[in-house]
Amino acid sequence: MLFKPNEKRNSILKTFESIIIDESQLDLKSEWLRMIPDYNPPYSITPYGEARSLTVDIETLGLNSISDRILAIGVMESDGKSHLFIDSDERIILVNFLSFLQNYQPEMLFGYNQITFDLPFIKQRAELYGLNTPYRIENYTRRIATAQVFGKPIEFKPINYRGVGVIDLYHQTLSWDFVNRKLNRYDLETVALEMKLRDSPRLELSYHQIVDNWKNGNIEAIAQYLTYDLEDTLNIANYLIPAIYYQQLFLPLSVQELSILGNGKKWEFILEKLYPTVPLPEPDCKLNFDGGMTWAEAGLYNNVAKIDVSSLYPSLMLRYGITSRKDTDYKMLGVLRYLTRERLRLKDLAKTGDEMANQQQGALKILINSAFGFLGTAGCAYNDFEGAALITAYGRGILKLMMEVAKTERATIATCDTDGLILEHSNPQHIYECISKALPTGINIELEWVADGCYVPGKDGEGLRKNYLVFKNGQCIIKKGQYRKRDRTILEREFPIDYLLNYLQSPEDAERFYKSLKSQLLKGEYEIDKLLIRRKIRKNEKALLHLGNTDEEVTYWEQDDGTKGNTRPYNRYYYTNLVEEMKQKILKDIQPFQSTSVQLSLF
Repeated sequence: MLFKPNEKRNSILKTFESIIIDESQLDLKSEWLRMIPDYNPPYSITPYGEARSLTVDIETLGLNSISDRILAIGVMESDGKSHLFIDSDERIILVNFLSFLQNYQPEMLFGYNQITFDLPFIKQRAELYGLNTPYRIENYTRRIATAQVFGKPIEFKPINYRGVGVIDLYHQTLSWDFVNRKLNRYDLETVALEMKLRDSPRLELSYHQIVDNWKNGNIEAIAQYLTYDLEDTLNIANYLIPAIYYQQLFLPLSVQELSILGNGKKWEFILEKLYPTVPLPEPDCKLNFDGGMTWAEAGLYNNVAKIDVSSLYPSLMLRYGITSRKDTDYKMLGVLRYLTRERLRLKDLAKTGDEMANQQQGALKILINSAFGFLGTAGCAYNDFEGAALITAYGRGILKLMMEVAKTERATIATCDTDGLILEHSNPQHIYECISKALPTGINIELEWVADGCYVPGKDGEGLRKNYLVFKNGQCIIKKGQYRKRDRTILEREFPIDYLLNYLQSPEDAERFYKSLKSQLLKGEYEIDKLLIRRKIRKNEKALLHLGNTDEEVTYWEQDDGTKGNTRPYNRYYYTNLVEEMKQKILKDIQPFQSTSVQLSLF
């Protein structure tokens, strides 16, 4: 069935605060009638590998840029060649560094926390000697919504260095982990290890060790430590920045601006350039609408697989012609079609070892996946909450169809979320083929993984949506939801995984593991590092105020006198009871015929 543009919007009911879609009017088999306009990238740029970057790091005698001197400044060129400026005379360090900076003329300046610390520190120390830096610190404040510390976006004063993109890898790491949730800490050494950019731990020096080495004349240790910092920072840059850098093919913005700007604003810029003679339309006021569908049934499942729709929302936009109603010539769909086709081509090239193709497809992936979100972003000129609501409604229809086909083929659904489902079946490939045949043209799926088991926890008699553990070959390969949270002890994070791995072998193995752990806890022999919590003190949190002030980061565990602290032995009975509660909860979830499902819900 073919339909005309905007015909599908007849299914929309809009109230003062929300949008409701009559899903009975949405025909998944229908196709869009209009031709999508062509699009080609309007800009050309130097390949990332040929761009001149410089990584900067400093070591200081303290944190006060007025009273504490710089001990060393290190720089690393894009090819990994390092230069260290170390001298007993701080002025010589600064003169040599600034001279190198002027001669090298980088296109990008990388650092880890350089916008808040390194570059302002260098500028302050240089001014004390009457030296000028080639950059200035702006008086206004910027924020990156996805670069969050303890749930709050960071704010900073940007660095203006004419012709140079100043990029803080600390900010970019926070943004990356906002999506991926893989890092336990954000110090440079830990990030490099957990991103697998360094194979093994390297030399680490505390502030006091740096000062002691300086006073004792052990310059080699400081130089080695500084070089490691430069290596880690450059490796992180080469891992994260290409996906931002290549967005310049589509946007007339600097790499520095692209590293700060939200994806919704990027799409606004793209459309603004596609409609050069049209004044920017007024942003739509925010309206609520139903999101993706989620469903879960608590239990432990064997022979599991995940079937996922490839780029669900972008695919729906292209198949059903959904764009902003302000995009009168449907130019956004032309961009989106180009991005999706080009990314497939680049991914094929990347499989042959083409590094630049892999970097470029990463940039395209970001733009593709943010297209839907742009429509539902408040404050963007070309946003359209009705369009966003239509897309999620079609998405729910696709997921329901997938579930129906799977159940018809006698698969058991463990959980589903927006664009994919996890199921239990002896032949996942068969289920994949059946679903693939049933879906409309242009909606493609992939068999994302096959595994030995999947645990879905329960809560209040229902399956807990968006939360699960996946096991394969004696390991937990995927953690979702509460299992990725960092505000719990290692004991709380590891026990469910270890217990279930043993349970997959046999219930008896699981019980033996539990008794061994319980005995270790009762004897006071359990590692204290696995019981501690490190976080900021919340407002009016009296139980922790003896450790510090509100908003200060502290470390504590449950102590044997019933208090929270970090000086006394741990409370054996508290942690033993905690483990018992976790065990009983798991058993309640996985006992046969006792799991309960939650009704289909939207969020």
